[in-house]
Amino acid sequence: MADRVVAVDVGTASARAGVFAADGALLGHAARPIRLDKPRPGWGEQASEDIWRAVCAAVRAAMAQAGAGAGARPEDVRGIGFDATCSLTLRDRAGAPLALGADGADTLCWFDHRATAEACACTATGHAALADLGGAMSPEMQTPKLMWLKRRRPDLWARLGHAFDLADFLTWRATGVAVRGHCAMVSKWGWRADQGWPLDFLRAAGLEDVIARAGLPDAATPVGGAVGALTAGAAAELGLAPGACVASGMIDAHAGALGALAAAPPDHAALIAGTSTCLMTLAPAPLRIPGAWGPHNGAVSPGMWAVESGQSASGALLDHLIETHAAGGAPTAATTPASPRASPTCARATAAIWRRACMCCPTSTARAGLRPTRARWARSAA
Repeated sequence: MADRVVAVDVGTASARAGVFAADGALLGHAARPIRLDKPRPGWGEQASEDIWRAVCAAVRAAMAQAGAGAGARPEDVRGIGFDATCSLTLRDRAGAPLALGADGADTLCWFDHRATAEACACTATGHAALADLGGAMSPEMQTPKLMWLKRRRPDLWARLGHAFDLADFLTWRATGVAVRGHCAMVSKWGWRADQGWPLDFLRAAGLEDVIARAGLPDAATPVGGAVGALTAGAAAELGLAPGACVASGMIDAHAGALGALAAAPPDHAALIAGTSTCLMTLAPAPLRIPGAWGPHNGAVSPGMWAVESGQSASGALLDHLIETHAAGGAPTAATTPASPRASPTCARATAAIWRRACMCCPTSTARAGLRPTRARWARSAA
């Protein structure tokens, strides 16, 4: 039996899946769209079940391609890994979607800025936890989003049973095990492996009950660690065999940084491009850059400190220019590839997927004393 690995990358607008051989060779790949709703300016919502359906369809299509071209069978897949945007998925105490509105959306997109006032309130506390966030709280973090939910939708807060980063929702959906990945916990939730949850900060934010309410654990599964085995139900939906190992989930940009920087010297950086653009670097010791998120220990690779900055709307702005230009227009099946080209990245260790348009940005890295590295890239859909 040949060992295969399935890797899934969930972006803002689509889910992509790849099937890899043990040596990293790409055997099959596919992409499926995800519905995105914007009920108000600055808001973005999705339905986690729609995302899961897109993931399953992409995996089945990728497996069909790998089966036709390389003879890959469901029972050959030994592991599966997920990365995703750092969107916030809400579930009730029974595990059912906690819908924000009539359309059934239960996921606040990573770029949703409805919690700007709550983010400002977090920053006003002046808490030491802000030092790992560039000195100010962003509305794209999970703490202000949960503050918004408690303040503005107490009806939903009373029913909340689970709050997941999207990648952790996917590992839960695949295994039934409600753990959290170290990547998201340390980067977007304010948790630290050496200190745990900043309880006094949560109290100051009015979230003294969030750990119990959202089902948050005291510990996290490290990058490259195993969450559990693929359940029979999830396997049937994905077109795989039950029992495959499910790896700890990662944020998509961090998975891209892993692929671009894992073998690079510590004074290099990578530009991870998609709907947003993230400039990331890894260092063996804490590296503080004014205005940047981090340093976050183990967020990308165990024992390495990650630092992140970027622009939230860079890829989306490019889409807008193309769609509104006289010679452009919205993408169609004739102008858009059926699925992205991809390169395998650390598939055996983490099953994290695509190296997302990674290349060095010498101008932006100069201030931090970082040197350019030769571009390694793979085109990625939004």
